[in-house]
Amino acid sequence: NGCAAYADENGKDVAYLGATSGGSTQLNLYKYTASVLGNPSLDTFELAGVFWNGTGGATVCGVDPLRKLFVRTGNAAAPFVYWDLSTPGSGNHDVRVTPTDPSGEFPTLLASGNVTLPNCGFDFDARRNRFALWCGDGRVWMLTPPATASPLGWTIQKQRAPTRAIPNGDVGTGIFGKWKYIPNLDAFIGLQDYTLGNIWIYKPVGWVNP
Repeated sequence: NGCAAYADENGKDVAYLGATSGGSTQLNLYKYTASVLGNPSLDTFELAGVFWNGTGGATVCGVDPLRKLFVRTGNAAAPFVYWDLSTPGSGNHDVRVTPTDPSGEFPTLLASGNVTLPNCGFDFDARRNRFALWCGDGRVWMLTPPATASPLGWTIQKQRAPTRAIPNGDVGTGIFGKWKYIPNLDAFIGLQDYTLGNIWIYKPVGWVNP
């Protein structure tokens, strides 16, 4: 019931490691920094945040390096949770977020169970500075945080429906971390169908070959 997300911070590789209740005794957010590639003895672990308001169950997460946010998925009652990475430590509690959907579709799908967040993939789009949520079919939602860390001002919007072939929505026990943004392609790669293992490439709306 945990997740990990990568960040490049001042030229160093950083992994943020988060867990949720129900599957681990370590419920907090940790920061692992690989300081010098050839000398692992200099690597460090730090407490980045404390599990306080979060939800239980399976989750997936991403890092927004622009706004310095670690965001993970929750459940229908609390769809998303974030930590403010600019204030790390034992006093940094997670914050629940319920984003606004101008169409009203997303909260309706959550409430009806037609979208089950623990089965979805989630990662940060570094070109457009927002998160992409994919649950295994032809729908992708973009989650946009406010300019500064706050539980208010978040929006989520479904993207235009693709015109070509789309995944069939069969994800087995979930996509989890098998949905990643690939910077040099400016696209997402996802693994889907628990028996066939199909690999899909998603080009965000307005995509231009980099």
